[in-house]
Amino acid sequence: MKPLPSILKRKEDKRAKAADRIVVYRFVYKRDGYQCRACGDVVSPGSLDSFKRAHPHHVQFRSRGGQDVPENLATLCPICHDLIHAYRLHVAGNANGALTFSTEGRTPWVSWPACSVVTKR
Repeated sequence: MKPLPSILKRKEDKRAKAADRIVVYRFVYKRDGYQCRACGDVVSPGSLDSFKRAHPHHVQFRSRGGQDVPENLATLCPICHDLIHAYRLHVAGNANGALTFSTEGRTPWVSWPACSVVTKR
């Protein structure tokens, strides 16, 4: 069998990466109890209501080298996700543990995952 042309191979690689990302996102939604880590609203990944749809947020933005790993992903509602990308809500920490959220003029607050996560050391 002939090897795939490089352009087709790249498309297959992208599909594989997208499929892997979906598996990680599902884990993150479950870990976070299908709740926004910032405000606690219940969200659903497949919701038709755009205000209730879960968003996987990269604590360290992908555009800045953040990876698609549970430690770097938190479930957010669309409003909190928009606030983070508008630089009005800030988040820091390891998403498998405590995340600290802060806004100007408000005391920072800490959010923990809905269920405990065991990580390999």
